[in-house]
Amino acid sequence: MLGSTYHFGNGIPIDYKQAIHWYTKAAEQGHARAQYNLGTMYYHGTGMPQNYAQAYVWFTLVAVNGNDEAREYQKTLAGKLSPEQLRNGQKRALEIQSAIEKKALQTSQW
Repeated sequence: MLGSTYHFGNGIPIDYKQAIHWYTKAAEQGHARAQYNLGTMYYHGTGMPQNYAQAYVWFTLVAVNGNDEAREYQKTLAGKLSPEQLRNGQKRALEIQSAIEKKALQTSQW
């Protein structure tokens, strides 16, 4: 995954901005590892300001697919976010998941 190459500097200099860019592209296409890595970057503020609300969105998507580590992050974040932030995060995760499913359906029709 290209995001990991930039994130961890595998053969190239570390570039968090590029990592975020490529993780986001992959995450929005349903790539669970990219979603998880993007969540950790938002959670820790790696290459960007720390953003627990955005981390919650990405960990929610991964947790739905059974990732126990993402569920732990999700639980931790639930204690740090307001009820409104949690609702908004769940709503955003649902929007992303719906877009992923819609795109997959369109692709499968070809």
